[in-house]
Amino acid sequence: MTDQIADTNESKTTTLSTGQIADKIIHARSEIAELEDEGQDLALDAVSGDKKSIARIAEIRSTITRIEADISLLENARRVAQRNDALADREKLQDYRARHFQTAKERAAALVALADIVDGLVGDLKSRIKNIRILEREIWSELREAGAPPERHIIGRSGLEVYAIDDVTMFVKGLDQYKKSRPVSEIARTAWGYLLVDPDEDADE
Repeated sequence: MTDQIADTNESKTTTLSTGQIADKIIHARSEIAELEDEGQDLALDAVSGDKKSIARIAEIRSTITRIEADISLLENARRVAQRNDALADREKLQDYRARHFQTAKERAAALVALADIVDGLVGDLKSRIKNIRILEREIWSELREAGAPPERHIIGRSGLEVYAIDDVTMFVKGLDQYKKSRPVSEIARTAWGYLLVDPDEDADE
């Protein structure tokens, strides 16, 4: 057990863990139990006057006293180690939380920057939707003046901007994964494709 005391004293420099100290305490208590068993076996001979048994029991008692003092020292060391572990865990928790808080700050800055971009895109979308409405009205007006008004029941010849708005709405609501919308450009070409062909160019070909 003398070695255990030396190890305990060295724990200040070697920094034994709480578990290692607990193992030493268990070992010391086991050693006491073994010595007590030995003392019980020698008790009868000792009371009968056997000098060797008497001497050995005295030695056992002395050793047990020393080991109990070692255990007391180890218990104190374990309490210190437990306190140090708690402090270390607290520091680790603080570092862990600080890292995640810093990451949250970085994400917030990125989000605000992205929101600025989205504001610009939304403004651009509004402007383009307005232009779609203007162009749509102009097409209808010019075709009426040309005496060639088209049929209204063709999809995309009226309210084309609605399809763009619906596309964005479906995405925001998460519905686009179940139902894919047609590109607005495809709808526009289907609706007004015949106006994109120049009859004179076809004749030249």
